[in-house]
Amino acid sequence: MPKVEINQDYCSGSGNCMAVCSEVFEVVNGLSQIVEEYRGDDITEGTVPEDMECVYKAEKSCPFGSITVE
Repeated sequence: MPKVEINQDYCSGSGNCMAVCSEVFEVVNGLSQIVEEYRGDDITEGTVPEDMECVYKAEKSCPFGSITVE
């Protein structure tokens, strides 16, 4: 399962990630985070199903490169 991380130090809260992948990302208090369903112990990290292709689009759409999918 792909691991998704958000570096909130670089996040602008633009909402691009949420626009292309609202199943995984949400913006709260001006910063992106992983929705509860997919997050781990931290709101900035989580894992998603293999077929959740939108996380890769979100990674590419982030204007500050704050999203990493591995």
